[in-house]
Amino acid sequence: MRILYHAIIALVIAVLVSQTNTAYATEVSSVGIATYLSIDNKQIQDGDIVISTSEGYQISTQAYDPRVIGVVTTKPAIELRNNDEKTGKPVVNQGTAFVKVTKENGEVKTGDFITTSTVKGTGMKATRSGYVIGEALQDANFANNATVILIPVSLNLRYIQFGPQTPNSLADLLSLSQIASYEQPIRVVQYIIAAIIVISSFAFGFLIFARTVNTGIQALGRNPLAGRMIQLSIVFNVVLIIIIIMTGVGLAYLVIRLA
Repeated sequence: MRILYHAIIALVIAVLVSQTNTAYATEVSSVGIATYLSIDNKQIQDGDIVISTSEGYQISTQAYDPRVIGVVTTKPAIELRNNDEKTGKPVVNQGTAFVKVTKENGEVKTGDFITTSTVKGTGMKATRSGYVIGEALQDANFANNATVILIPVSLNLRYIQFGPQTPNSLADLLSLSQIASYEQPIRVVQYIIAAIIVISSFAFGFLIFARTVNTGIQALGRNPLAGRMIQLSIVFNVVLIIIIIMTGVGLAYLVIRLA
């Protein structure tokens, strides 16, 4: 009889806990610690992506924004708020939160990296190297290209490199201000060294090319009969210049790939 009594009590407690957890889950929109920040926008919505600028905290408006710091969540599980803070909005940057996403960069599937988009405060699927806010925890079912919906995202703000560990272009290689925001110092030094190598190889190559062309033209003017040899000499030097530039690019690649 005592065993039956305890079993009934345990069952009742389990039901109450289950109901409490269910009600709690419907009340919160994030699992993480939210910090209240004063955001320069009066029309802030749950799931808006926040960036930090020299003029204060704002809602994101550009793709792959490296200034992203978190997501607005109107019903955080845990919040930290100063007594003096009266107008701030709760922002989380770790844990799980509902984030506004759009179809701007394609369908969003579970496991896709989410980054900022050109739609105000809204994320999108990341398809190239850049800064992301985390990974989607469920598929996003868009009714059309203009649809914006909320999906749960596992927040982890960081720089993501897609494909080989090399920049997509020379512009990416030289964009050190973005890399320095989150990457380790040694990684920044690698990019700086790689950039110096690439720039030096191009500068050296074009310097040799200019001298070779100038010398060839002068020699051709002094001795027109030796035109064939002069042309071959110019071609040889151009090939040498290409080899120098390619070697510089290769060295830069090796520097970036170093762990």
